[in-house]
Amino acid sequence: MTMDKRIIVTTDFSDSSFEAIRLGIELSGRANLPLELVHVIDIPISLNIEDVKFNKERLDQGVKKLEGIIDYIDEIRDAVSSMFKVLDDVDDELQIKGHILSNKTPRELNRFFDVWNAEIVILGTNGKGQSPLIGSFAQRLLSRTDISAISIKSTSRSKLNKVLFASDFSENDILIKAFDKLKAYSRAFQFEIEAVRINTPINFLSTDKINALFDSFAGKCEFDRQRLHSYNAFTVEEGVCSFAEMIDGDAIAVFSLGHRGIKKLFHHSFSNQIIQYSDIPVLTIKQ
Repeated sequence: MTMDKRIIVTTDFSDSSFEAIRLGIELSGRANLPLELVHVIDIPISLNIEDVKFNKERLDQGVKKLEGIIDYIDEIRDAVSSMFKVLDDVDDELQIKGHILSNKTPRELNRFFDVWNAEIVILGTNGKGQSPLIGSFAQRLLSRTDISAISIKSTSRSKLNKVLFASDFSENDILIKAFDKLKAYSRAFQFEIEAVRINTPINFLSTDKINALFDSFAGKCEFDRQRLHSYNAFTVEEGVCSFAEMIDGDAIAVFSLGHRGIKKLFHHSFSNQIIQYSDIPVLTIKQ
């Protein structure tokens, strides 16, 4: 992974975004990649002075909106102070820059990611506050971006030593390319990979068929056959999260087709369901 690549962390100063910053710092140090911190301010006001100067009611409304913005800026100032505390112990050799953008949609943010030559974006989910980098916005950003993304919650551990790759291991070139990218990440960010197929009543396969899939996958991807696992569960998301907990995994990795649509690994919106269900970070590998 070349030095012209960058790690992006989107922040809304929620607990989950602070975990995202911590993880970004950790990965930046491991891969020796620059880190870009991005905060988006959603300013819900556009005052036309000519329109309000002779209209006291509208002027009062405008003043109230401005006061709200000032209060929001004060909150940001306090949050930035908290963020600097997170950065206090950071290695001086790490390249970290901060950016504040206003009123940007997920599509517009992706243009910035292209300009910054982003390799991966880390974002907190289930955020809070007035910033749009929370909740459904984060999900729209994930669906719009063509770069890989790590979703992290406030309950997550901001470390990445063991990653569980979840797939149905169907034989196709997209799966192989996604796994090759995951292996490149494992080398750059220094984590080990385990892989699992969840055997559910709906997607049940016999042991012989699963072994055949694993043998083929291990051969094509040059991956340790002993690190391929099958796990029984009623649902895929339940099985993936349970198995990740059982092996003490730090994150779950899945893959999608970027803005062209989520890849249906096992059923509709698999990666979104894993993100919502999982308490540990989820790495979505984009193709």
